[in-house]
Amino acid sequence: MHKLDLGTGAELSNSPHVIARDLSPVGFAALENQRVGLSLVLNRVVVGWAGPGGRENVVIGVNGQSAPYYGYVMSFDADTLAQTGCFTTGSNGNVMAGIWQSGRAPVADTDGFVYYFTGNGAASLAQGVNQCSTPFAPARSLSNSLVKLDVRDGLPLVVAAADPDTDLLDYCDLDLGGSGPMHVPGTPFLLGGGKQGLLHVISPDATGALRFDAGTQVYPGPREDFDVPDPALKRNALCQKQGDHHIMGGPVYWSSASFGSIVYLSAEDNRDPPMPASFIVRSFAFDTRTGILGTPLSGNTTYKPVHPAAILSLSADGTRAGSGILWAVHSDRTMAMPGGNRYTEYVPGILRAFDAEDLSHELWNSDDTPSDGFGNFAKFAAVTVANGHVYVPTFSGQVVVYGLLSAPH
Repeated sequence: MHKLDLGTGAELSNSPHVIARDLSPVGFAALENQRVGLSLVLNRVVVGWAGPGGRENVVIGVNGQSAPYYGYVMSFDADTLAQTGCFTTGSNGNVMAGIWQSGRAPVADTDGFVYYFTGNGAASLAQGVNQCSTPFAPARSLSNSLVKLDVRDGLPLVVAAADPDTDLLDYCDLDLGGSGPMHVPGTPFLLGGGKQGLLHVISPDATGALRFDAGTQVYPGPREDFDVPDPALKRNALCQKQGDHHIMGGPVYWSSASFGSIVYLSAEDNRDPPMPASFIVRSFAFDTRTGILGTPLSGNTTYKPVHPAAILSLSADGTRAGSGILWAVHSDRTMAMPGGNRYTEYVPGILRAFDAEDLSHELWNSDDTPSDGFGNFAKFAAVTVANGHVYVPTFSGQVVVYGLLSAPH
């Protein structure tokens, strides 16, 4: 871990710090991939890990050694960088259940709790070396679950809740952890979904247990159901109708004086040919009293949002009507090589600005003027809006800054 001076890039005191010593023949650094965003909670830096891929065991090294990976969360004192907590999803024969969330940072609250979605899991007799000195030993797998951890007390598990379809999500490689949860301000509700393409509302009951609702479809068209619920059948027969509408970027939220609470989401449409009603972003009314997602509000229907769909940010002058702008950045598939791999290749991107109260009204996009292009789209990376400017990370080795060329009239 590095702690850097923003002005100079120089290392600060106690930096760099080695996070995990390699305690196994294969090594923590070879098995674990740090993709999830970092959070600063009660002066602790919270970091999560998943495996380098969807395989239960990773084979690496000159001798072809094999070992399982787990999901990990660790916390570090922001001043000294000393480790203050460690949590793993793996024990009792359970492996995988990585924490990656397509780079999305965890939900964190002022009480010192953090919330993560986990990925797919599996059972294995091959146990690796656990990096936590006092590992949590779950009685069941923590795959495809929302986990709540206490940063104040070394990251013990406070409560966990599994997606209702967790076994099928494991079987069909449809991680809940393909994205991360979002907290609705001023409410007890969390929102989120993953590769299944359903947006869940998660709420605590009177005992503090977390409950998933059945999920709301976030794309137009017929429901993608698991139509052959028989594990004895081949995987492709069971899962053939799944996985076309992954949620990767996750939801964003705005409280509008005109429309109330609105949730915005972009999901992939990887079907070929695409559906006629393809969309970039959809918006849903949200009842902050009941946690019910309403019918979709107006939406844009002019673009086929292939992997990973659009990554969203929102700016507004508080709740003031007419001030909300939804920023959506996505890949430009028209610039891709014929037959290219949409999951791995670098392609140019487009930044779009929408009226947050009417998504059919596009205010501007970076494709309108050739000089406004920013280079290659950085997958999963949201733009930052600050000081009257929009900052766009890219896979072209640059951060591009947008702003008004003249004062508005």
